[in-house]
Amino acid sequence: MRLACSLPALTAVLAVASATACTPPDPATVTPSADPTAVTNVIEITVPPPIRTPQPVTIDALEAYVEPESRFSLNVPSGWVGAAQAPSEQSDIVLGMVFQAPGGDGLLSVTHFDNGRAPSSVGATANAVLRDVSGWMQQPGYREVGRETVLERPGEALRMEIVYERNSGVPMHSLVLFQIDGTVFSMVNVAVEESSWPANQGLIRDVLGSYRVPAGPTGAAP
Repeated sequence: MRLACSLPALTAVLAVASATACTPPDPATVTPSADPTAVTNVIEITVPPPIRTPQPVTIDALEAYVEPESRFSLNVPSGWVGAAQAPSEQSDIVLGMVFQAPGGDGLLSVTHFDNGRAPSSVGATANAVLRDVSGWMQQPGYREVGRETVLERPGEALRMEIVYERNSGVPMHSLVLFQIDGTVFSMVNVAVEESSWPANQGLIRDVLGSYRVPAGPTGAAP
């Protein structure tokens, strides 16, 4: 898979998902200059993002979601609002979808990479995406808690549990599914603020367990 060569170009495509999940927007800057066209004597002042109180999330139930072109299906926490992200013509990302918890620090994102060739290794490709695209490893407090093989998809899927801190000071706990389906490589991330993890992790696992590429009846809510 061409991901190793093209991953740096993918960061822009994930801007919306990453900004919500782990990467802050571009910081405010001040550039004083008498001549607006001048390129010398530029002073950049970075304003840190405000620290805020984490907003807990409660997942009460799941509801079926089928992507409009049937490229994937999965169960989504009820009430979470979804928005499609425009893919980039200069990268391997062909699909991006983000669902956000209303009034709380919760996020579900689905990203598809496809360059026309099947990845040779789910682990190696996941490592490349994690290192070069996701931005998680650059976040404060980043730690990989563990990895799990998906028993139903040996060699084709794995789950990764991670913790990190947003620049706003909100600690996050995330479970990520990496999966190969033909030439499609998926990254499905469900993240909630840290204190919400214990009560919600069962349903978070159900969300990832319902994921299907392409969309299938097993992705429907029971």
